[in-house]
Amino acid sequence: MEVIGVKCSLKGISPTSKDSNWSHDANIRFESLVLDHRLIVHFEKPNPKFDVCFITKMKDENGVDIFEELVKSGVAEREPRQGGTSKPSASPSAKVGTKKTKDVHQGEGKAVLPDPVQKTLKVNNSITVEITGINQSGHSFYGYMKESEGVLQKLQACLQECYNDSQPTTGQR
Repeated sequence: MEVIGVKCSLKGISPTSKDSNWSHDANIRFESLVLDHRLIVHFEKPNPKFDVCFITKMKDENGVDIFEELVKSGVAEREPRQGGTSKPSASPSAKVGTKKTKDVHQGEGKAVLPDPVQKTLKVNNSITVEITGINQSGHSFYGYMKESEGVLQKLQACLQECYNDSQPTTGQR
C-alpha cells in the first residue's frame, strides 16, 4: 500500500540462474531472510522515471547482511560495480512519494484517508523498513517504513469506520 510503503528492488545482487530469474529456492531463501522482519536498508533512486527504490544494502536488526546470506546460499551473486560512487553529501535526494489519495467521505465528522507518506530520503542514508509483501522476490517487494506505523493505524481506523457506515441495518429496505 503506497500510503505507507515504498516499492523496492534489490540492486548490486542478481540471481545465479542463467535466465536472470529468481529460482524457487532463491525466493524461499529471500522470504525467510526478510519477510516480516525489521531491516536497515540503504537505497538509491538514480532515475526519476522509476517508481522503485533500489536497495543497495540490507541488514537485519542483528546485523546479518541479507545480500551476503543470499550469496552464501548460492542463490545469488554480487554484480560488478559500475563507475565510481559519490559521497553521500554530494548525492541528490531521492524523493519517495506517492499519489495523493482522495477523501473517503466529504464533510464534517466523516472519516478521511490520511495523506500518503511523503519522505525526502537522502541517497545512501539508512532507514528502517519491514518487508511485508513480496511480489517477485528481489525484483519487486514492498518496504514499509517504521515511521509509518501511525499512518497505518489511522488508515485502519478510517477503513473500519467506512465499513461500519456501509453495513445495512436489519429491517431496512
